[in-house]
Amino acid sequence: MRLSLIRILIVGLGFIYLSIEGLMAQRLIKQEIPLSENYSIFSVQDILISEFKELNGWQSTLNLIHDKESSRARHLHFVQTVDGIPLEGTRVIAHISDRKIQSLQYKLMSLSSTPLPTAQLKPEVVELGLLETLKVESWESQVVWWLEDENWIPALKVRMIQQGGMLEEERIMSLLDGGLLQKETLNAYFRDTTGTGRIFLPDPSTKAELPYGFDLVDKGDSALAIFENLMDTVELKDIRFNEVDSVFELLGPYVQVVDRAARFDTIATSQNGEFYFDRSESGFEDVMAYFHIDSFQRFVQSLGFEDLMNRPIQIDPHGLGNNDLSTFVSNNGNGYILMGEGGVDDAEDADVIVHEYIHALSYDASPNSRKGFERNALDEGYADYFTAAYSYDLSDWNWFEIFNWDGHNEFWDGRRVDNLLPYSPNDTYNDIYELGTLWASCLMSLRLELGDSIMDRIVLEALYYSFQDMTVWDAGSVLLEADTALYQGTYSSDIRDRLCQLNLINIPGCIAVALDGLEGEEANPIYYDRAAKAIQVYPVGKGKGSLEIWNTLGQKVFEQGFLGNAPFSLNEFPFDQSGVLLVRMTQGGKEVIRKLNIVL
Repeated sequence: MRLSLIRILIVGLGFIYLSIEGLMAQRLIKQEIPLSENYSIFSVQDILISEFKELNGWQSTLNLIHDKESSRARHLHFVQTVDGIPLEGTRVIAHISDRKIQSLQYKLMSLSSTPLPTAQLKPEVVELGLLETLKVESWESQVVWWLEDENWIPALKVRMIQQGGMLEEERIMSLLDGGLLQKETLNAYFRDTTGTGRIFLPDPSTKAELPYGFDLVDKGDSALAIFENLMDTVELKDIRFNEVDSVFELLGPYVQVVDRAARFDTIATSQNGEFYFDRSESGFEDVMAYFHIDSFQRFVQSLGFEDLMNRPIQIDPHGLGNNDLSTFVSNNGNGYILMGEGGVDDAEDADVIVHEYIHALSYDASPNSRKGFERNALDEGYADYFTAAYSYDLSDWNWFEIFNWDGHNEFWDGRRVDNLLPYSPNDTYNDIYELGTLWASCLMSLRLELGDSIMDRIVLEALYYSFQDMTVWDAGSVLLEADTALYQGTYSSDIRDRLCQLNLINIPGCIAVALDGLEGEEANPIYYDRAAKAIQVYPVGKGKGSLEIWNTLGQKVFEQGFLGNAPFSLNEFPFDQSGVLLVRMTQGGKEVIRKLNIVL
């Protein structure tokens, strides 16, 4: 069934060829543009057009496409348009809090336009030709300008659901010759009353505190006594009572368990509100899916994010049949989750359920922003982070392994979130998941340091700042931006220090800091003597050396040369407050870097 009618926005006298004059691209910039108390979307739009004055000469403007609110900020997404038609890939995202545009992300094109005297093409002809060749369940289409060989050409962007709902795909077709310009898969891998049900909380391995193996193996969904003993009885909140059929159904305010795609199974119901199944029955996975998504959404709201995916999401716990994978399908804002049953049933492990649900939250916070290798890796990283956090809050056993039951076995290796290796932009990462675990590991290390609710709120806020072609370094800046929006930068020093250590942010003076150091203060070549209120320095070589001191804003605040290997002290600092400093000493080809907590 058609989701919406095609928007035909073609200029009446023909198409316009647009050529590039220049590109204005910036990842994230601080602005702090004041707004009036009763500001409107139109007033913000006017401010942005004025801010980017070159727009006035481009025959282009900005149109609002998304209006999102997080717990402390409003996020307005605009796209650059010419004659009402979007320029694909352009954007301006304004992040507003305290009646100020606190920061902007933008990618805009400087253009000149020349009329192209061609007959008006019909988008519906291109659309019909595409749909006739594919088995499409539903679709949406939009006319866009597409950059091709340094020229902007008219194109048709079609988002469609295929293969019985299993595949979400976007294709961009030329309206000049009907040719395919780009094809991209959009899947993201991996009220009435209360009932009760039995589930794994979160999975049998974590509950037993035993790795997969020996007696704790899948054995084809066998209903062994060991699994019965590892189940918990839980409340199933706000499930619906179907008065027509006189049964309770796993349909609630935040999740709807459905039978959407093959493998087709009857969805579990109950005549008395008790959903008790063993793991050999398909109803067990239905209850798992309902409970864990419902629980996570209530957790999100408890952190102050009351509008983030605050609506029912459909999930089919058996929708990918014997495939050993699960996926979130965004479906143009009407997303759903399909889960596989290859290997260990994915819906038997809360980690898999939560992971896919985080993709839904990410899409809801910043729609259609998941494009580009590193942007996709970050999305996996965010999902892995919350997966680990959810399990950790239930049990800290083996917390650094995720998918403890579904993976780490003969079916697949699972993943870990204790990989604190520095990011290298020159490395070729095997896939988005390998790079994603670097990001998730950084976030989990900060969660253990700063506290669970603090870091969870910062990461949820950061989801709203995601954009297409985002890089890992962009994400580092976004994390600091989220801390500023939520906590006025209270935790930015600790966050920045960890990001610098792992090379996950690119700011001037960001030194990779070794946090382990040597045993004992006096054993270090550089340490802070609190009693003397002085930095003690023990040179590491002979000849000329230099000492540099940086603050956590990436600013060099002190530099001094020295000669020889005699120890010396620094007790006059070029600042007047306590804080964290990064000190770097170089001498004779050797380098020592230390993080010092100065207390004045």
